[in-house]
Amino acid sequence: EDMSVADALRAMKLAEVAVLVLDAEAMYIQRQELALCNAVITEGRALVIAANKMDLLEMSDEYTPQDFADGVREQIESRLPILRKIPIVPMSCLTGEGVPDLLPTL
Repeated sequence: EDMSVADALRAMKLAEVAVLVLDAEAMYIQRQELALCNAVITEGRALVIAANKMDLLEMSDEYTPQDFADGVREQIESRLPILRKIPIVPMSCLTGEGVPDLLPTL
């Protein structure tokens, strides 16, 4: 896992926009993910968050993918206020739901 973080940091130095893919099933932002967010901002890059694996969460009329994205946004903004209003795209690579929304966000 440390090597994948090191690879991500190297790639970030070449990118203009970074997409941080989160595991929606985890339900909470992990410390390493927050560190990567901070590194992207420190490096002066744009950041988009993709909340993947939405198909594994139980959705209903009361709890939608956008509700989950709003929860992720709250977690990030409470720890890194500079990321207020960051774009978060709820998606599922397995089913393809939300994937078309990612490219226009970039």
